[in-house]
Amino acid sequence: MAKKLNTNSAYLSKAINVYKRQNFASYLREVRINYAIANLKQNPEILQTKSMIQIAEMYGFNSLSVFTKSFKSKTGITPGVFFKKLIERELRKN
Repeated sequence: MAKKLNTNSAYLSKAINVYKRQNFASYLREVRINYAIANLKQNPEILQTKSMIQIAEMYGFNSLSVFTKSFKSKTGITPGVFFKKLIERELRKN
């Protein structure tokens, strides 16, 4: 990320610490979870073709436990509960 922004990683990390009030790893997990939520809401069919670990990996998580913990920390519910609600919502639409 620092390379893309034409800066060094120490400066980028410090900027995130100051402006986002969290470390880089926490910020990155938050961005990934926000993207996953938005993308899954727009494409709920993903839930029917991918396993939970495949979904976690799609959004940059190498560990299902980290994905689950990050997701629950951000939303207050587990990804499984969120996925179930999205599927139910999609079924009601059709």
